[in-house]
Formats: sequence, structure tokens, C-alpha cells
Amino acid sequence: DPSYVRTPQALLGEEVSLVHADASRIGGDSIARGAALYVTAGCAGCHALAGGGGIVGPRIAGVEAATIAQRVRQGPVGMPRFSTAALGEREISDIAAYLRSLAAD
Repeated sequence: DPSYVRTPQALLGEEVSLVHADASRIGGDSIARGAALYVTAGCAGCHALAGGGGIVGPRIAGVEAATIAQRVRQGPVGMPRFSTAALGEREISDIAAYLRSLAAD
């Protein structure tokens, strides 16, 4: 959607794309990769850190992986769709693993 404008974010360290972060460059397990991708892919900009929900996006911590994948691909009202070029299946799975881990807290 060309009318969608991302909120600018400040990054420390090596510059990475906010539209697509290469998960192969992020070490750690699925949850660690998901935590990094959650921020670099722009999820935190709307859904807040730790997926608790923000002014723009609802709470997504603990949401099932299939629901996360479906919403990322279809882009519900007000949310942009992410193509497989922007977020691959593994990256979505890692983000979902991170969000599921937050529900346990």
C-alpha cells in the first residue's frame, strides 16, 4: 500500500533494512531471531515492544503461529501485507516463536 508510511526508528550498530532483515545474519535460537526480527521488520512500531499492543496495533503476544502468518500475508485492515521477499516463512515462524514465548511470562 503506497499510502502506508512506517514510523522512523533509530538503530544502533550495523544498519539493517526495516523492511527485510536477513535472519541468517542473526544468531541464536528461533526466539532470539524472532525478537530481533520483531523490531527490524517493524512489528514493534505498531504492536509495541513485547507485543503488548500499542496505539496502532493490537496485542499479539501469545497469538498462534498460523494466525500471525495469515495476518502477515493478508494484512488485516490498517496493516500492510508482507510479501515472501519482505518476510520469509522461517522469519515469520521465528517472530511467532518469540511472541509465543512472551505469553509464558
